[in-house]
Amino acid sequence: MILDKGQLLKTEQMFRDAGEQWPVIIPEEKICQAAPGTKLMCLAGLEFDYINPYDSASRINKMIMPKFITQGDPPSSPWYALNDVGSGSHVHLGLWDNGKNVFMASGGHPKHGMSKVGEKFMAGVLNHLPSILAFTTPLPNSYDRIVPNMWSGACQCWGKENREAPLRTTRPPGVPNGVVSNFEIKAFDGCANPHLGLAAIIATGIDGLRRHLSLPEPIGK
Repeated sequence: MILDKGQLLKTEQMFRDAGEQWPVIIPEEKICQAAPGTKLMCLAGLEFDYINPYDSASRINKMIMPKFITQGDPPSSPWYALNDVGSGSHVHLGLWDNGKNVFMASGGHPKHGMSKVGEKFMAGVLNHLPSILAFTTPLPNSYDRIVPNMWSGACQCWGKENREAPLRTTRPPGVPNGVVSNFEIKAFDGCANPHLGLAAIIATGIDGLRRHLSLPEPIGK
């Protein structure tokens, strides 16, 4: 599926005429994933409202999803085929203070490649993960997707670049060896309300900071 730039701009103008802010979205590439009909889309030229990224995410979903449906692709159902992997909306989360990544460790010999602040925040998310699922995986169908060997995070654990873990730290290209820049939450799907889901994640991370929680040892691949 290729999103036509003219159609995108026409849709954007419609929302601007209605008085809404709309990010300019230019698709760079579409990558087919493991499950039939599941696609990962890379977008360029996003003018996000960084004060409220949840609204930006919702608007992008509203803009793109009808195009998928009209071309016969499945919508954002978490799991729609027996014995196959489902479709999630994984969240990558970092911590920033005055333009500095404070999740990533700096100097010395950091444990797990993250700062103390980053570890406490992530430990809070891990500690409250079963409760978070009420907001991030809201439908019965959501739990059909979360099973072992489906890269969906079926166990309450974390890992380093472990795609089976519900929480995993990541080191994108350009990040020095030995440190990580953010962590991914896999137990999140397209049926979740992004405002409630991300609010739950942030609240539990703050609880980890307040209670000075620490992470257990990571689970290997």
